[in-house]
Amino acid sequence: MCITRYGKNKQLTRSNVGPNLLSFNINGLNSRYTGIEFDGTYKLVKQLEVEALFSFADWAYTSASTVYLLDGNDIPLDTISFSAKGVHVSDAAQTQVGAALRYMPFKGFYIKPRFTYFGRNYSNFDPLTLTDLNKDRDSWKMPSYYLMDLNLGYEIPFGAFKLNIYGTCNNLLNTMYINDGRNNANGTGFGATNATVFFGTGRTYIFGTKLTF
Repeated sequence: MCITRYGKNKQLTRSNVGPNLLSFNINGLNSRYTGIEFDGTYKLVKQLEVEALFSFADWAYTSASTVYLLDGNDIPLDTISFSAKGVHVSDAAQTQVGAALRYMPFKGFYIKPRFTYFGRNYSNFDPLTLTDLNKDRDSWKMPSYYLMDLNLGYEIPFGAFKLNIYGTCNNLLNTMYINDGRNNANGTGFGATNATVFFGTGRTYIFGTKLTF
């Protein structure tokens, strides 16, 4: 499925910006969201299902705007005009490819490994640097990464109900990856050395029960 939609007058706020720990507020920033995606499941045999997903997007801002700088007490200090036309939207990988196998070796018990690739994930832009010669300059594209998850469980039928006892291991390989970043947070550059990054969660375990009917 291919989708294009537009957002208008999107408001953005951020705290602790720059060496003076200022805040800023942006009103009236427009954006465009275009993409194609697929998500499906196919049962090869009774005991084995294959799941696949694919998403390729192009999410970008389409306008210029004004940033309002605020001090620690939210008192306006200054206004600066900037332009973010063509700058990619952050906080979500715009390319995702994944696959999973759900195998049931005997009735009730299942095991399901899942692999997902994340690419074209952009850091948050800093409007204070999108001026003069840097107008419309795109943010730093963070490194691509992939994650392997593992799910297993046992389903017990009770008439019209079904009890699922399950366990999940997210990030099975304990991959180190960057899932969020702030462009230009430490200077005026547009690369990794001038960004503040936030690493994703390492290997985690979840155990639980679920009742469906």
